[in-house]
Amino acid sequence: MTAVRAASFLAALALAGCGGDNDEATTSSALAQGGVGPGLSIAQAARYEGTEPVLVNGYIVQAPNDQPKVCDSLAESGPPQCGGPFLILDGPDPATLGYDLESKDGTQWTQQRVQVIGVVRGGGALFIEEVER
Repeated sequence: MTAVRAASFLAALALAGCGGDNDEATTSSALAQGGVGPGLSIAQAARYEGTEPVLVNGYIVQAPNDQPKVCDSLAESGPPQCGGPFLILDGPDPATLGYDLESKDGTQWTQQRVQVIGVVRGGGALFIEEVER
């Protein structure tokens, strides 16, 4: 694991929840720097075809017996569910990533929008196993 990639991940954690709802395209120079920047929306990340890690904006939701997801929005239900498009979060348990997770009836979610760094593969999954924590 390179120091740059590790530093990028730590910067992403520091920025978690600080990003706005900015859906503008992230520049290639920001992506080349390890993904640090305004981040991509779920729809932008699903269309992304690069191989380097990118920063994705969304809410983390994991329902019982379901894969964790990075969601575009939270549906107003109790507990919340994904609203709109989402990416499957493939990697470590979201509870180990340092995000402030709420919990109700076995479902865990982030109340605030966060940024997750990972490699998008197949347009439907965000792999984060390559990122040092």
